[in-house]
Order: sequence, then structure tokens, then C-alpha cells
Amino acid sequence: MGEIQNFSTLYDHMSVRVNHLRFINSMLQKELALRMGQSTSTLNNKMRGNGKWSIEDLFALSEIFAVSVDYLVGNEPLESATPITETAPTPKSEGRSLPRLDSNQQPAG
Repeated sequence: MGEIQNFSTLYDHMSVRVNHLRFINSMLQKELALRMGQSTSTLNNKMRGNGKWSIEDLFALSEIFAVSVDYLVGNEPLESATPITETAPTPKSEGRSLPRLDSNQQPAG
């Protein structure tokens, strides 16, 4: 892939990638905003190009969707992302993550 020429292009790449990740994971924007610890309107502004993605957003999205930061900024093929199968982290405001289960584990309780 070629180098990203400017920040506007970077934000566009991220918005396309986040929309793709939401689509393949059947995730509503509201749910993603909650997991990122942001309001739906803040995330919506970023998705539409009216807000800027932060480095914290990059790391949160990378963790939520189990993709690399390189993927999010457009340095890996769009098709390289796969649907997540692990338990996603809880909202940032709670300051903790749910335990991740491998395919052989069952939730407690």
C-alpha cells in the first residue's frame, strides 16, 4: 500500500475501516461508542469526518476489533480483517476488561 499523503486521508481511511469492522461484526455505532467510552454523537462526528481520531481511539479500536493499528490507518488490505470471536472489552469508563475466552473455555456461572 502507498503512503498516506495527509491527515485528511488518514481520517478517511480510519472511517472506512471502522465502518467495515462494524459491518463484519454486526455492531451498531452506539455499541462501539459505548465500548470506546465516547458518546454516539462524538463517534458519529469522527465517522463523518467532522471530528479527529485520537491515538487513544486507534488503540481502543485495535483492541476492540483485534486488528493492528496499521490496518486501521490503511497499511494492510481491507479484507484482512475478520469478525471478532472473543469477548470485547467493557466501556473505558469502568476501567477494566472482561476475561477473554479461548474456543475451549466456557463462561463461569
